[in-house]
Amino acid sequence: MRKLVLMSAGVLLLALATMTAAMAVNYTIQDLGTLDGYNGGIDPWAVNESGEVVGQCNVGGATWHGFLWSSGRMRDLGTLGGSGCSAFGINDHGQVVGSAQRSDGSYRAFVWDQGFEKVLGTLGGRYSDARAINNSGQVVGWSHVDGSNNFHAFLWDEANGMRDLDTLGGPTSVAYAINDAGQVVGRADAPDRQQAFIWDSMNGMRSLGPLGSSFSEARGINNAGQVVGYYDSYDGGAGSYGTRSTALQTCSPFPALAALFPMA
Repeated sequence: MRKLVLMSAGVLLLALATMTAAMAVNYTIQDLGTLDGYNGGIDPWAVNESGEVVGQCNVGGATWHGFLWSSGRMRDLGTLGGSGCSAFGINDHGQVVGSAQRSDGSYRAFVWDQGFEKVLGTLGGRYSDARAINNSGQVVGWSHVDGSNNFHAFLWDEANGMRDLDTLGGPTSVAYAINDAGQVVGRADAPDRQQAFIWDSMNGMRSLGPLGSSFSEARGINNAGQVVGYYDSYDGGAGSYGTRSTALQTCSPFPALAALFPMA
């Protein structure tokens, strides 16, 4: 259900951009195929400005491999010695991030760059997962923390390694996106609810507001600082609980957010 809601938000933004351009735009659908030797489903996650696509392809049963589709060819990104791998993000330099299984069954976040796969490590736990990479090579995602099953959002770069972005006072957080200015968005636990957040190096992690709900989550941010995500709504009636997708505009220095496109 959440995927459908997020797609709806994307369709709305695309429609508005098309109307603003005041011109007819024609689109074609291209079949990306599958990995060689397999006929399972594929799950694309991201595309860069060159039209390169990353995602995961079913290679039998419950096993998936991350792929990079470029110039009409789908490439298997392999694993870290285990059976599974997923690719979730790609930047305009063709650097790919995701998570791959090791021989001991644990998963590690990775950066794949021109055939070389770099393991990013963890925040002390057994699992980490990279979700997005910007054009400076900064990577965001989540990792289990030492000594618990809790997980925290992280920011990784070549110079500083993996940095714990902490939470809003609760046990967990997840980072989903980063723009070229290094602003990170995702979801974090507060003491009483889960809230969408924005993080930057000057101000740290800040809530984007409860939006009148018990749950909100930010899924993407562009270079203009606009954030997109969703929240759960509840109007007090019996059974009147649902999900709304919302495009959000940040305001410097991000004191509040305005819901631009609420959708039922």
